[in-house]
Amino acid sequence: MTFTTKANSLGTAAFSNVTTNSIQANWTANGNPSGTQYYCENTTKGTNSNWITSTSWNSTGLSANTTYHFQVKARNEDGVETNWTDLGSQKTPILGDFGSANNGPPDCVVDFEDLMIFALAYGSIPSDSNWNPVCDIACPGGLIPDGVIDFEDLMIFAMHYGETCADM
Repeated sequence: MTFTTKANSLGTAAFSNVTTNSIQANWTANGNPSGTQYYCENTTKGTNSNWITSTSWNSTGLSANTTYHFQVKARNEDGVETNWTDLGSQKTPILGDFGSANNGPPDCVVDFEDLMIFALAYGSIPSDSNWNPVCDIACPGGLIPDGVIDFEDLMIFAMHYGETCADM
């Protein structure tokens, strides 16, 4: 007769790849072996990862300027689950804050650096697989969610030029 030990409770890790419409929740395996399964929940939105073997999950379809809360649990190969580990909360950025010219984190000011990013991307269809500041306007979930950076997006951008997070 063989027995499987219970999975260890999980460790927390910082959120990553935060955009206006997605957040990657991360956690540590805390000594659990390869093949351990994890179940992560976005409790605010009511969505989950299903059982996965990765120590991260990308929660998508989120709203800008909204705080989301996450939790995760593990199970061993016999299906015995751990208690929930609270991963904390993360807020999605405000629409229209494109970040710095080097695609760094949002600086909370719609300014000249953002205009340069926007101008370089004008006429393109951006990818939202990783944080892309131009997607804050033109990608699904952005101000003009038609997927193309065009004149409508430029009008929205111009309307917000010079604003800060406090203004929006």
